[in-house]
Amino acid sequence: MLTRLRAVADQALARIVPQAAASACPVTYYDYKCLDHVKFRRTCYRNVECATIRCDSWQHVGSC
Repeated sequence: MLTRLRAVADQALARIVPQAAASACPVTYYDYKCLDHVKFRRTCYRNVECATIRCDSWQHVGSC
């Protein structure tokens, strides 16, 4: 009985909650580089086809 109730609840939520396109890669990721023993990181963004669409500026995050 509980399993059936959960199935009905899942179907109801599937109609209410907007669906996002499935992606094989993370939409947001960090890109790192090391330059003269200084570690930098920037946040990059991908679309659902896994193509990078933009990256923020490099930020100092430590040493390497």
